[in-house]
Amino acid sequence: MKREFVKTDNARRFATAIQLREARGAAESGLVVVHGRAGEGKTRTLHNWASTRDAVMLTAYPGWTPHRMMCELAERMSVVTRGNWQATIAEQIAEGEKPLVVDEAGFALADGAACLERLRTITDKSGTLLVLALMQRDMSRLQQHDQIT
Repeated sequence: MKREFVKTDNARRFATAIQLREARGAAESGLVVVHGRAGEGKTRTLHNWASTRDAVMLTAYPGWTPHRMMCELAERMSVVTRGNWQATIAEQIAEGEKPLVVDEAGFALADGAACLERLRTITDKSGTLLVLALMQRDMSRLQQHDQIT
């Protein structure tokens, strides 16, 4: 059997949201939130899109900290964690216009959404997209952070 990504209505809506963000006037407003219940295809859609866009995909988990997140980002981008490595990550994202994708982003809302704040700072400065995948139940928690949403 051939494995193939099927473009469902949800995948088409996601593609439309991406197109709208890419055509935006304000470079710093590049946030796309994908939300829904378990099993609705959020992760599969994001993996498919990320692979076509050279996006950096991270998966948040309980206890995720900004430092651990940045270390994982460095690993995915093959950045050595010495010297001013966090600035190097931000520079590479800006130069390559690399979108960042965070799956299970509800876990990144802990500690005042510190992880998302760090990513938002990087993507705002670089004008790149930040795509978050959340469970439907986490949307109200995300909306409590005006500076992100």
